[in-house]
Amino acid sequence: MDASSILRGLEYVSRDLRRKREHVHLIVGGSSLSCLVYKSKTTCLGLNLIFVNPPSAKTLTTLTRSVARAQKLFNLSQNWVNTTLEASIPAEIRDNVIYQSLLQNDIVFSSEGLTLLALDHCFALKSTLDRLSRGSWDASLDSSVEILRRLVYISRGRPMTRGYIAHSHKTIQIPDNVLLRLNAEYEAQYGQRGIVGVNDDYLGWRREGLTWSAELEEYGQELAFSLSRSSTPDSQSSYLEDKPLPELPLRNRDTIQAIFDSPVQRGGEGFF
Repeated sequence: MDASSILRGLEYVSRDLRRKREHVHLIVGGSSLSCLVYKSKTTCLGLNLIFVNPPSAKTLTTLTRSVARAQKLFNLSQNWVNTTLEASIPAEIRDNVIYQSLLQNDIVFSSEGLTLLALDHCFALKSTLDRLSRGSWDASLDSSVEILRRLVYISRGRPMTRGYIAHSHKTIQIPDNVLLRLNAEYEAQYGQRGIVGVNDDYLGWRREGLTWSAELEEYGQELAFSLSRSSTPDSQSSYLEDKPLPELPLRNRDTIQAIFDSPVQRGGEGFF
């Protein structure tokens, strides 16, 4: 199905819902975003959806009938609308993913009876990278680049930070080498970094790993020598012997000596 056929079907469903004075909010994710949002593909198999709020029985009946009529009228695929997206989101974070998708407010389709919002892109990115790192056949680096491109666009051209990605949906952890690989592909396609915070220029971090310069190597040797010397008791005592306490200034010697020579008085009697 191409984007124009899908949009015609959604308009038809929206009109039916409007006549029934109902409005349904849905979140769409999966490969359909490549066709409707990222514009990287011209066709998709179907819309993977999740309800923002559980629909009433009346609303669900109206929606089901409208989807079936639109499928026949516009020659759409049999499963052009499905709710498989809900099963792909872990139950313990599902509410948070829906909440973040609402905050993101990336509108895919909006009419008087129907609104479709894009799935939280950060969750989509992390779940795709997680499947990719596990060798899943249904995940690709190109899909991850598309999602990252959308995130950069939403943030007005600013790249994502490693910390932001790590703290978003913490139950999904992405290794640094996967982020480096993603950023390398993003740079190759768009000529700028899509992720910062992983590639540390100060330490000379490169995609193949750490590359130590001669200055850093020399500093490391000096630091190791200093630590080993300070941890040895003999070296500590010799260091203290080499560094005697400074002499008191001449103007303060008489005052300090007088304090020790005279008894301390309290109520006319000394302590000793």
